Amino acid sequence: MDEKTYVQLYGILRPLIEKETTQMREPISAHERLTATGAKYMELQYMTCISPQALCKIIPETCCAIYQALSKDYLKIPEPSKINDLPYVFVADEAFALRPDFLKPFNVRVLNDQKRIFNYRLSRARRVIENVFGSLVSRFGSFPISNPSQSLKTTRQGTFPMWHVCGLTQFLTRNASQSYSPPEHLDHEEPVSHEMQDGLRTDSPHVANIAHGQNRNATEEAKFVRDQFMVYFNTNGKVPWQDAYA
Repeated sequence: MDEKTYVQLYGILRPLIEKETTQMREPISAHERLTATGAKYMELQYMTCISPQALCKIIPETCCAIYQALSKDYLKIPEPSKINDLPYVFVADEAFALRPDFLKPFNVRVLNDQKRIFNYRLSRARRVIENVFGSLVSRFGSFPISNPSQSLKTTRQGTFPMWHVCGLTQFLTRNASQSYSPPEHLDHEEPVSHEMQDGLRTDSPHVANIAHGQNRNATEEAKFVRDQFMVYFNTNGKVPWQDAYA
Protein backbone atom coordinates (compact mmCIF):
# COMPACT_ATOMS: atom_id res chain seq x y z
CA MET A 1 0.00 0.00 0.00
CA ASP A 2 1.11 3.57 -0.47
CA GLU A 3 2.01 5.88 2.40
CA LYS A 4 -1.33 7.69 2.37
CA THR A 5 -3.27 4.44 2.73
CA TYR A 6 -0.95 3.20 5.47
CA VAL A 7 -1.43 6.42 7.45
CA GLN A 8 -5.20 6.02 7.06
CA LEU A 9 -5.09 2.41 8.29
CA TYR A 10 -2.74 3.36 11.12
CA GLY A 11 -5.15 6.04 12.27
CA ILE A 12 -8.00 3.52 12.37
CA LEU A 13 -6.04 0.85 14.25
CA ARG A 14 -3.94 2.96 16.59
CA PRO A 15 -6.54 3.21 19.40
CA LEU A 16 -6.86 -0.59 19.38
CA ILE A 17 -3.19 -1.60 19.28
CA GLU A 18 -1.40 1.18 21.16
CA LYS A 19 -0.24 0.22 24.67
CA GLU A 20 0.38 2.49 27.65
CA THR A 21 3.86 3.31 28.85
CA THR A 22 4.53 2.03 32.37
CA GLN A 23 7.32 2.50 34.89
CA MET A 24 8.49 -1.03 34.11
CA ARG A 25 9.01 -0.77 30.36
CA GLU A 26 8.45 1.14 27.15
CA PRO A 27 5.78 -0.63 25.04
CA ILE A 28 6.22 -1.71 21.45
CA SER A 29 4.75 1.17 19.47
CA ALA A 30 1.56 0.95 17.45
CA HIS A 31 3.59 1.65 14.32
CA GLU A 32 5.88 -1.32 15.00
CA ARG A 33 2.91 -3.54 15.79
CA LEU A 34 1.25 -2.70 12.48
CA THR A 35 4.37 -3.03 10.33
CA ALA A 36 5.69 -6.26 11.92
CA THR A 37 4.09 -8.45 9.25
CA GLY A 38 4.84 -9.93 5.86
CA ALA A 39 7.60 -12.41 6.71
CA LYS A 40 8.41 -15.33 8.98
CA TYR A 41 8.82 -14.63 12.68
CA MET A 42 12.56 -15.33 12.65
CA GLU A 43 13.04 -12.94 9.73
CA LEU A 44 10.95 -10.28 11.43
CA GLN A 45 13.08 -10.64 14.55
CA TYR A 46 16.06 -9.20 12.70
CA MET A 47 14.06 -6.70 10.66
CA THR A 48 12.24 -5.19 13.65
CA CYS A 49 14.50 -6.03 16.62
CA ILE A 50 11.44 -7.54 18.31
CA SER A 51 11.77 -10.95 19.92
CA PRO A 52 9.94 -13.93 18.35
CA GLN A 53 8.07 -14.37 21.64
CA ALA A 54 6.70 -10.83 21.39
CA LEU A 55 5.94 -11.21 17.69
CA CYS A 56 3.94 -14.36 18.38
CA LYS A 57 1.74 -12.26 20.65
CA ILE A 58 1.45 -8.91 18.89
CA ILE A 59 0.78 -10.21 15.36
CA PRO A 60 -2.39 -12.16 16.33
CA GLU A 61 -3.47 -9.19 18.45
CA THR A 62 -2.98 -6.82 15.53
CA CYS A 63 -4.84 -9.16 13.17
CA CYS A 64 -7.77 -9.21 15.57
CA ALA A 65 -7.66 -5.42 15.77
CA ILE A 66 -7.79 -5.26 11.96
CA TYR A 67 -10.90 -7.44 11.98
CA GLN A 68 -12.49 -5.47 14.81
CA ALA A 69 -11.83 -2.11 13.16
CA LEU A 70 -12.73 -2.99 9.57
CA SER A 71 -15.48 -5.59 9.86
CA LYS A 72 -18.37 -3.14 10.23
CA ASP A 73 -17.62 -1.10 7.11
CA TYR A 74 -15.69 -3.60 4.98
CA LEU A 75 -17.05 -7.04 5.94
CA LYS A 76 -20.80 -6.77 5.72
CA ILE A 77 -21.60 -10.46 6.02
CA PRO A 78 -25.28 -11.02 5.16
CA GLU A 79 -27.55 -13.06 7.34
CA PRO A 80 -28.63 -16.43 5.92
CA SER A 81 -31.55 -15.82 3.59
CA LYS A 82 -32.84 -16.61 0.13
CA ILE A 83 -32.58 -14.59 -3.06
CA ASN A 84 -35.21 -15.45 -5.67
CA ASP A 85 -36.05 -18.43 -3.47
CA LEU A 86 -32.45 -19.65 -3.82
CA PRO A 87 -30.29 -20.16 -0.70
CA TYR A 88 -26.79 -18.86 -0.10
CA VAL A 89 -24.28 -21.50 -1.19
CA PHE A 90 -20.55 -22.09 -1.52
CA VAL A 91 -19.20 -22.61 -5.03
CA ALA A 92 -17.20 -25.83 -5.09
CA ASP A 93 -15.66 -28.28 -7.54
CA GLU A 94 -15.40 -32.03 -7.84
CA ALA A 95 -13.21 -32.27 -4.72
CA PHE A 96 -16.26 -31.67 -2.52
CA ALA A 97 -19.33 -33.71 -1.82
CA LEU A 98 -22.60 -32.14 -2.97
CA ARG A 99 -24.39 -30.50 -0.04
CA PRO A 100 -27.33 -28.10 0.32
CA ASP A 101 -24.81 -25.30 0.90
CA PHE A 102 -22.14 -26.55 -1.58
CA LEU A 103 -22.73 -26.40 -5.35
CA LYS A 104 -20.55 -28.62 -7.51
CA PRO A 105 -20.72 -29.40 -11.26
CA PHE A 106 -22.78 -32.19 -12.75
CA ASN A 107 -20.85 -35.25 -13.85
CA VAL A 108 -19.77 -34.78 -17.47
CA ARG A 109 -21.10 -38.26 -18.31
CA VAL A 110 -24.71 -37.25 -17.63
CA LEU A 111 -24.86 -33.80 -19.20
CA ASN A 112 -27.78 -32.40 -21.12
CA ASP A 113 -28.11 -28.79 -22.32
CA GLN A 114 -29.45 -27.47 -19.01
CA LYS A 115 -26.78 -29.22 -16.94
CA ARG A 116 -24.06 -28.05 -19.33
CA ILE A 117 -25.17 -24.45 -18.89
CA PHE A 118 -25.23 -24.92 -15.12
CA ASN A 119 -21.64 -26.19 -15.22
CA TYR A 120 -20.62 -23.23 -17.38
CA ARG A 121 -22.17 -20.68 -15.03
CA LEU A 122 -20.63 -22.41 -12.02
CA SER A 123 -17.20 -22.35 -13.67
CA ARG A 124 -17.54 -18.59 -14.20
CA ALA A 125 -18.27 -18.13 -10.52
CA ARG A 126 -15.30 -20.31 -9.60
CA ARG A 127 -13.03 -18.18 -11.78
CA VAL A 128 -13.97 -15.17 -9.66
CA ILE A 129 -13.05 -17.12 -6.52
CA GLU A 130 -9.77 -18.26 -8.05
CA ASN A 131 -8.96 -14.64 -8.84
CA VAL A 132 -9.67 -13.64 -5.26
CA PHE A 133 -7.54 -16.37 -3.70
CA GLY A 134 -4.79 -15.86 -6.26
CA SER A 135 -4.71 -12.19 -5.30
CA LEU A 136 -4.74 -12.99 -1.57
CA VAL A 137 -1.87 -15.45 -1.93
CA SER A 138 0.21 -13.05 -4.02
CA ARG A 139 -0.27 -10.29 -1.42
CA PHE A 140 -0.37 -12.15 1.88
CA GLY A 141 1.46 -15.43 1.24
CA SER A 142 0.49 -18.99 2.00
CA PHE A 143 -2.84 -20.35 3.20
CA PRO A 144 -1.68 -23.80 4.38
CA ILE A 145 -5.05 -25.49 4.79
CA SER A 146 -6.29 -28.73 3.30
CA ASN A 147 -9.93 -27.90 4.03
CA PRO A 148 -11.29 -24.37 3.54
CA SER A 149 -13.63 -24.77 6.50
CA GLN A 150 -10.53 -24.64 8.71
CA SER A 151 -10.12 -20.99 7.77
CA LEU A 152 -13.49 -20.28 9.39
CA LYS A 153 -12.67 -21.81 12.76
CA THR A 154 -12.39 -19.40 15.66
CA THR A 155 -9.06 -18.64 17.29
CA ARG A 156 -8.34 -17.89 20.92
CA GLN A 157 -8.96 -14.24 20.11
CA GLY A 158 -12.47 -15.17 18.97
CA THR A 159 -12.36 -14.21 15.29
CA PHE A 160 -11.82 -16.03 12.02
CA PRO A 161 -8.23 -16.02 10.65
CA MET A 162 -9.32 -15.58 7.03
CA TRP A 163 -11.53 -12.64 7.96
CA HIS A 164 -8.55 -10.51 8.98
CA VAL A 165 -7.20 -10.87 5.45
CA CYS A 166 -10.61 -10.33 3.85
CA GLY A 167 -11.22 -7.15 5.83
CA LEU A 168 -7.80 -5.76 4.93
CA THR A 169 -8.28 -6.74 1.29
CA GLN A 170 -11.61 -4.90 1.14
CA PHE A 171 -10.00 -1.85 2.74
CA LEU A 172 -7.10 -1.82 0.27
CA THR A 173 -9.31 -2.48 -2.73
CA ARG A 174 -11.48 0.49 -1.84
CA ASN A 175 -8.72 2.89 -0.84
CA ALA A 176 -5.68 1.83 -2.90
CA SER A 177 -7.01 -0.26 -5.77
CA GLN A 178 -4.45 0.87 -8.35
CA SER A 179 -1.48 -0.21 -6.25
CA TYR A 180 -3.07 -3.20 -4.50
CA SER A 181 -5.10 -4.78 -7.31
CA PRO A 182 -4.65 -3.09 -10.70
CA PRO A 183 -7.03 -4.22 -13.49
CA GLU A 184 -4.36 -6.18 -15.36
CA HIS A 185 -3.63 -8.28 -12.27
CA LEU A 186 -6.94 -10.16 -12.49
CA ASP A 187 -8.66 -12.14 -15.23
CA HIS A 188 -11.05 -10.03 -17.24
CA GLU A 189 -13.91 -10.60 -19.63
CA GLU A 190 -14.05 -9.17 -23.14
CA PRO A 191 -17.20 -7.00 -23.26
CA VAL A 192 -18.29 -8.13 -26.74
CA SER A 193 -17.23 -11.77 -27.03
CA HIS A 194 -17.48 -12.51 -23.28
CA GLU A 195 -14.30 -14.55 -23.55
CA MET A 196 -12.16 -14.65 -20.41
CA GLN A 197 -8.59 -13.34 -20.65
CA ASP A 198 -6.02 -14.41 -18.08
CA GLY A 199 -4.53 -11.66 -15.97
CA LEU A 200 -1.10 -11.46 -14.39
CA ARG A 201 -2.39 -13.56 -11.50
CA THR A 202 -1.01 -17.09 -11.73
CA ASP A 203 -1.66 -20.26 -9.81
CA SER A 204 0.54 -20.32 -6.74
CA PRO A 205 2.23 -23.32 -5.09
CA HIS A 206 1.42 -21.68 -1.75
CA VAL A 207 -2.24 -22.69 -2.08
CA ALA A 208 -2.68 -26.17 -0.67
CA ASN A 209 -4.45 -28.81 -2.72
CA ILE A 210 -7.92 -29.66 -1.52
CA ALA A 211 -8.36 -33.26 -0.46
CA HIS A 212 -11.42 -35.12 -1.74
CA GLY A 213 -14.14 -35.44 0.86
CA GLN A 214 -14.89 -38.83 2.33
CA ASN A 215 -18.68 -38.66 2.18
CA ARG A 216 -19.55 -38.71 -1.52
CA ASN A 217 -23.27 -39.56 -1.21
CA ALA A 218 -25.38 -36.48 -1.87
CA THR A 219 -28.69 -36.03 -0.10
CA GLU A 220 -31.95 -35.43 -1.91
CA GLU A 221 -32.01 -31.90 -0.46
CA ALA A 222 -28.57 -31.17 -1.93
CA LYS A 223 -29.67 -32.43 -5.36
CA PHE A 224 -32.85 -30.35 -5.13
CA VAL A 225 -30.91 -27.15 -4.37
CA ARG A 226 -28.58 -27.74 -7.31
CA ASP A 227 -31.53 -28.41 -9.59
CA GLN A 228 -33.11 -25.13 -8.46
CA PHE A 229 -30.00 -23.23 -9.54
CA MET A 230 -29.92 -25.16 -12.82
CA VAL A 231 -33.50 -24.11 -13.57
CA TYR A 232 -32.78 -20.49 -12.60
CA PHE A 233 -29.70 -20.31 -14.86
CA ASN A 234 -31.84 -21.55 -17.75
CA THR A 235 -34.87 -19.30 -17.14
CA ASN A 236 -35.00 -16.03 -15.16
CA GLY A 237 -31.25 -15.98 -14.52
CA LYS A 238 -30.25 -16.68 -18.11
CA VAL A 239 -27.60 -14.48 -19.78
CA PRO A 240 -27.61 -13.92 -23.57
CA TRP A 241 -24.26 -15.50 -24.40
CA GLN A 242 -24.39 -18.65 -22.28
CA ASP A 243 -25.78 -20.96 -24.99
CA ALA A 244 -22.84 -20.21 -27.28
CA TYR A 245 -20.17 -20.87 -24.65
CA ALA A 246 -21.67 -23.72 -22.63
